[in-house]
Amino acid sequence: MNCNRIYQKSILDTYTNTSTTLVAGANIPLNINYILNGCSIAHTETSPTINLLKAGKYLVTFNATLAPSGTATGNMTVQLFRNGVAVPGATSSVSGTSETDVENVNITKIIEVDSVCPCAGNGNVTIPLVFTNTGIEAVYSNIQVTVTKLV
Repeated sequence: MNCNRIYQKSILDTYTNTSTTLVAGANIPLNINYILNGCSIAHTETSPTINLLKAGKYLVTFNATLAPSGTATGNMTVQLFRNGVAVPGATSSVSGTSETDVENVNITKIIEVDSVCPCAGNGNVTIPLVFTNTGIEAVYSNIQVTVTKLV
């Protein structure tokens, strides 16, 4: 496969099929790569970090089921971070008062990677994306992330 084309289509479909308890500030692990095609997206199984490697526009989706952990109550919140900075409009929050409050969260966001990004060298870039639990301690299950390079 020739990986020198900036606009080559790529897709990542990754998931975690076990329940994971995450404290506030913890990155959400993505354990299994179901599909990883192309040269514009990189992800190592069990890592929370997804790397965007080429300039373009990417559609990023996140879905998970959350429940408060133990006696924790309040907002269960997921935030997408790009290069360590919270992405505006890429957050999802639900309220939980007991372990039986099971709720779904979803995020859909288009991320643009510019070829003149400060981190760009020879036309390639490395933009790390992570999803972080920014709310109360929560039990995450059925975690699924898809990243598709649109153009």
